[in-house]
Amino acid sequence: MPALHYGLRLSASQASTSTAWREALDGFFLLLADPISVIGDAIESDHLFAMGPVFRAAYSVLSGAPTTSPQLVADVALAQRRRGNVSEQEQRHIDAVAVLAGHNFTAAAALWDSIIRDHPDDLLAVRIAHDIYLHVGNDAAKLVSLTPAVEAASASSQELGLLKGMLAFAYEELGRYDEAEREGREALAINDGDIWAVHALSHVFEMQGRSADSLLLLDPTERWTRHDLLANHLWWHRAIRLTADRRLDEAIAITDRFEFDESMAFTLCDYSSLLWRIEAQGGDVGDRWNRAVSTWDKVAARHTNAFLDLHAALALAATASPSAIAWQRSLSERVDLASAAAQQSENDDIFREVAKPLVDAVLGLRTADRAKSIERIKALEPALHRIGGSRAQRQVVDLSIETPHFGVQK
Repeated sequence: MPALHYGLRLSASQASTSTAWREALDGFFLLLADPISVIGDAIESDHLFAMGPVFRAAYSVLSGAPTTSPQLVADVALAQRRRGNVSEQEQRHIDAVAVLAGHNFTAAAALWDSIIRDHPDDLLAVRIAHDIYLHVGNDAAKLVSLTPAVEAASASSQELGLLKGMLAFAYEELGRYDEAEREGREALAINDGDIWAVHALSHVFEMQGRSADSLLLLDPTERWTRHDLLANHLWWHRAIRLTADRRLDEAIAITDRFEFDESMAFTLCDYSSLLWRIEAQGGDVGDRWNRAVSTWDKVAARHTNAFLDLHAALALAATASPSAIAWQRSLSERVDLASAAAQQSENDDIFREVAKPLVDAVLGLRTADRAKSIERIKALEPALHRIGGSRAQRQVVDLSIETPHFGVQK
């Protein structure tokens, strides 16, 4: 594949730094490997390299890092110290990531959107804004954010291919499935290794219940299984379609492919969601919930991302785990501390208004309080998008209240 042009030239960087930066961005956009490990040495050795700590900080926040994370705080401070040596475009990235580090997601995305308007070829700004809008469930903003970059891209270029993959996902989340499928297929025509475009099409097929198309797209012999950063999630997509078709043995077999630990909370979300869906179809997942709960007990990034908290609650509810009490207590403490603070972040508001009541309700779904929990969840439905994730992922909440046999725990 020809080299991608990311539209952001580093200021006075060393040759080794430029090489590491390109490798990191390639890994990030093509979802091939951990991009953070690639730039670690360059951040330390090149004192003009401001985009390194910016990128690492943004990646950390979107992975669930709390505002107090020592690495996050250090990276934001390091980027600020280096701002005098870089371009105006890089300085704006530094300003945006400082806002993001305070968990003010939408305000940070607006700053990256302003970079896109002035520098529509800045693919990193485009992708970070895209990911933030997924993080807070703002589907309309995702589409608006992409528009200047799509309009400015050269026809049939590799860069346009990446943008079309993102555009496909934006259209899908808005329920505009025909446009989403068109853009996704055009993205793959430009670059058949664009795994984000594959991901977008898998969402289209899932939302339309197109099992044959979904399973053909996600044929395990295809290359997507080698894209480390998204492979587990695409296995999840294949498995939930198999589950919907009641091919439960095949779906259960996929759960055993999942490799994760407490540092891989989003993979743990997929695992927990998949077990929940299999049980909703009457499947027996054996002792697999114990693996999920024991890993959730070790997750450090708790109460920083509402999407993570929802999926932890699914696992704790499924097992009636004693850990549920500790989880609720620490979640209440987090909300109370934020409410008492002089200044609240957007994330504080999400946790107070949506995440905590949702977690409390989910934990009651498989108890004698099920009916009351269902009413609480229904009252939250207009705001559920704020926990982030995709429409397909949030369907697990609807499934939870529609499944009659999710009654009192055995």
